[in-house]
Formats: sequence, C-alpha cells, structure tokens
Amino acid sequence: MASDPTLPGIQQAKAADRSVSLLPHGPPLFLGEAGQGPLDRCEEIGIKRDFERLYGPPSGESELPAAVALCLANGGAPALVLRVAGGQADRGTPRAPELADYRAAFDWLERNGPRFGLLVLPRGGAGTPEPTALYAAASELCRRRRAILLLEPPLAWSDLAAAIAGLPTLRAGVALENAALYLPRLLVRQGGALRAVGPAGAVAGAIVATDRQHGPWTAPAGVQLQGLEGLVLKVNESGNNQLSALGVNVIRQLPQGVLLWGARTLAGADARASEWKYLPVRRLALAIEDSLEQGLRWTAFEPNGEPLWAQVREASGVLLHELFRAGALAGGNEREAWFLRCDSSTMTAADIAAGRLNVVVGFAPVRPAEFVVLRLGLWTRADDD
Repeated sequence: MASDPTLPGIQQAKAADRSVSLLPHGPPLFLGEAGQGPLDRCEEIGIKRDFERLYGPPSGESELPAAVALCLANGGAPALVLRVAGGQADRGTPRAPELADYRAAFDWLERNGPRFGLLVLPRGGAGTPEPTALYAAASELCRRRRAILLLEPPLAWSDLAAAIAGLPTLRAGVALENAALYLPRLLVRQGGALRAVGPAGAVAGAIVATDRQHGPWTAPAGVQLQGLEGLVLKVNESGNNQLSALGVNVIRQLPQGVLLWGARTLAGADARASEWKYLPVRRLALAIEDSLEQGLRWTAFEPNGEPLWAQVREASGVLLHELFRAGALAGGNEREAWFLRCDSSTMTAADIAAGRLNVVVGFAPVRPAEFVVLRLGLWTRADDD
C-alpha cells in the first residue's frame, strides 16, 4: 500500500482490493459576488493571480476577493469559487444578486457541484442579502454534502454583548452540527488602506493546512493566521470563555500573533451536550461516512447475506484500523477505540429482502473520549434479483 501525503499516517489501499481508505475532505468552496467572471461553474484557484485573471481585481464592497486571498495565504490552496450574479435590471444595468440568485446557486451545487469540504459565503456589496439570510439553506446543503459551513459574524456584533445577544437569531434554522462560527472580523490591507472583512476565509485556509499536516481529526486551534493586520475587536480570556460555552470560536490577538482559539461547531454549546460539540470530531465522522459510502459502492452488485457482510466488515475494518494507528482514535487498544457491525443485528428481514445494507460504526474520538455512533445505509442486489 502507498502512503497518501495529504493524510498523515493513513495508508491508501490498492485499487485491486476492496479495502476502504480515508478520503480527504474536498477543497473549500467560496460562493459570492464578483463583477466579472464565469457563471454556473466552479473555478479552481491556486494563487491570487488566478482569481484576478478570472474575476478581476478587488473592487467595490464584496468581500469575496479578500476571503479567497486569506484562504490561500493560510494554506488553503486550491480553493473553489462559484460566482453569484444578479443579471440585468432596467435599461440593461447590472443588479446585485438577490436571495433567489443565491438559492439558485445552492440548487446548482446540489445537482452539479463538485465535492467540497468547507463552504464560505463572503459578504456581498450593497443590495445583496445579509449572509444570515442564507445560512439555513446553506447549512442544509452542507449537511447533505457532508461539509461544514463557516459563518461570518454580523456587522452589528461590535462588542461581546452584541454577539451574545445576537447568537440565537443567527442560529435559527441552521443545521448546527454542520456549521461553525468564528469571530471577530479581521483587518486586512487592500489598495493601501485597512479594511474589515469576515474571518471565514482565513479559517478555511487554516483548517485545510491542519488537515494536510495532522489529519482532519486534529483541532485547527492555536494556529497563527497570516495575511492580516489585526482584529476589529479584541476578546479577553473571560470573553473567550463566555463565547466558547455558547459554541462560538474566538480569534485572539496574543503576543505570538493572531491565533485561532477554539474548534467547536455551532452545536457545541455546553448546555446542549452534543456529540458533535467539536469541529474535528464532526469532520472526522463526515470523512468516515463519506469514505465508507464511496468505498463500499461495489456492494450494490452483491447478494445481501452473510458472505457480503463479512466482506464489508473486513473492508471497513481496514479504515478504522488505519485511523487508530494514525492516532485519530482514543483508547489503549482497538477494542476500546472502535467497533463495527454489519450482520443480522443491523438489518431486518425487510431490509435484507429489499437489498438494504446497514453498517453501524462506533469510534472514540481523541477528544472527548466517548463513542460516537454512525449508521450507514447502502443498497445491494436483493436476493430475488
């Protein structure tokens, strides 16, 4: 087996066997407003010049160029960009994208979009919807595509009290376990002047870089951000603790520099006691689900019975074994770190007759050290086919 350098410690199985390997998360995807450039397709951006060649230099109020630049500066290349445009208004003048235009972009991504691991919706210019109006639909898209939505803090959150008061409204309708929020906004230099922009682009880059260096089971916390001049708001230790208890991650100005300080999903409020409290735990679970679904597609052509179940257990066990060896799972031995079931206890007679294959996986994430259970359903050839 050959080692994949993008996933530390994980061995990739040969194509000839049926072992399941951990798939790397898809790249970060930025969906936002630009004055020019292609529509109805995602473009891969590796360096800043790629973005400017396709979408033009930074201009106007859209934060899309700055968000992509921050992602690249923090190790997130390549990134994907999908431009949202509003079409023509009266007398042929361009109009700003409206809510319906963003929803159309979500629909396009659902039908035709590439794999992506993180979704960022940078603020648009005047007349575009507030990002908060998009988060419910965007987070549902991420839930279906096994990705994470990185939210931007609203402009009105000018201090700690405003953030705490506004959080319930921001969370409304959002698939919390597939979303994460970092604050405050960042100061960047653009055209020789300082400008405040959302942090999600920089966070996306740091997450991708952490994945490459340590694996997706590692928290992107304590990482120093690059390409910025400072923070709009400085949060002290007490404020950090208050926000962390509510499932909000803080970016802090410390002597070492500007650091990510936290790795929770929006479901990570202490009062919720969610199994998806921590971002790396949720992302590892999504990676396992995605890897099993992709790696077990061959089961669609097999009779649903004990010979198949044994093959599924063996193939899936390779993935969990390699995760344990890479340090992704807690426990002194593999019996403590993970379990896998695919047998008559995971399927009813009706499931078997219909060709439905159910796999139950439990794993103990490094932090917190308690089992998280995944249930995966696949379709196989029914016995009477």
